[in-house]
Amino acid sequence: MLVAVGTGAAAAYLFFPQVTALLTDTEQTAEELAEAEAEEPIEYGEFMELTGFMVNPSGEGGRRALMVNIGVEGPSADVLDAVSAKEILIRDRVLGKLGKLSVRELSDISIRDSIKLDLLQDINGVLDKDKKKQLSRLYFTAFIIN
Repeated sequence: MLVAVGTGAAAAYLFFPQVTALLTDTEQTAEELAEAEAEEPIEYGEFMELTGFMVNPSGEGGRRALMVNIGVEGPSADVLDAVSAKEILIRDRVLGKLGKLSVRELSDISIRDSIKLDLLQDINGVLDKDKKKQLSRLYFTAFIIN
């Protein structure tokens, strides 16, 4: 019985946009929301990954460790070439910033985006001042706390 109700609700959600809008308590239908999202497609640039960041979080006396891999996105291959040329400086900045955070802060998923933004700003601080020659996004491709 419960499966049938769940299946019916899922079908209504997927196939009847007006029902979806009522369920989500919005004035827009699902079709209108999809159209609005389609108007602004996400444009991606060039990517590279910086791997093997290992740091001891603040306040743990070396008993805990964080391992992070970072993906960065820039508007062109030239920007990624600049990242490669300054990789040692960038790694130092990332490790310094992450090493100041506690395990509690690193474990809090709600602040993960602000950590990424902070790292992105730090990295862009060592790149060209021209926004067209800076990174646009930063991603955690691995994030392990031990």
